[in-house]
Amino acid sequence: MASFAQEISISPETGAARLISQLKAAWEDISQLSDRLVEASKQLHGMRDQPKSLVQARQQYEVEGTLLLIEPTEQYARLRPVRRSLEAMQEFDRRASANSARAREHIDAEFQDLLCSAGLDLCEPWRLRQSAGTGKEWLDWEQRLSRRGTRAKDLFAKYQKWSSTAANKAGPTQEDKDRQKRMEVWWRRQATVSTVHEIEGGSHALRLRWLDTANKLVESLRRERAEILSLADTMIQWINSGADTHTPAPVESMLLATCDERLTRISH
Repeated sequence: MASFAQEISISPETGAARLISQLKAAWEDISQLSDRLVEASKQLHGMRDQPKSLVQARQQYEVEGTLLLIEPTEQYARLRPVRRSLEAMQEFDRRASANSARAREHIDAEFQDLLCSAGLDLCEPWRLRQSAGTGKEWLDWEQRLSRRGTRAKDLFAKYQKWSSTAANKAGPTQEDKDRQKRMEVWWRRQATVSTVHEIEGGSHALRLRWLDTANKLVESLRRERAEILSLADTMIQWINSGADTHTPAPVESMLLATCDERLTRISH
């Protein structure tokens, strides 16, 4: 039992300082993604140019979606900023006293809120573009990013204070069930952020497939129209020539479907 309650001392250089460095790196990654999104989105504010065809509409949709949604969320998935921050916290807590971890409890909660909200906000430019967001809506989003950056600086100042005053706080290393529950919630939240990104990406891919299908349907209708006109022209020529019974009638031209029949086929 004595060894169970043994105090563990964590050097600021190897413990708290490393944790703060890892948390800062996670924040910097997601912050840089947001900054690049701001720059990329500036050229896309306002109404879209009306495409002249489904092909152009599809190209426009794909280019904008890649720029504002697919690339940033894929980079987020590769960098895993929220996941890395949780792993760093767990690594530190395995060697630190329960008192040391408890001393930064409220800072961790605010920081995880900040990271998750920043992760979810990576989809906001795409939503704004899809809804033809107003200048005020774009400005609100950018100001939200700015406030989040200011809040992050404040939290890192608190982490720094914690590292100098409470990081090596003495105490047993017994299991902190309340903290475990909070960590489980944070892990579920980071998984939710990734799921939202996947849903948005899946919706974008589905829309592209829909546009591809619509374009194929239009092309099919154009070919069918050309065939109908060709068949009708053949029949007209036969009739104009006197519909001579000695001349074989263009039977295939007489098999044209009615408009209702064609609409029924298209509906199916």
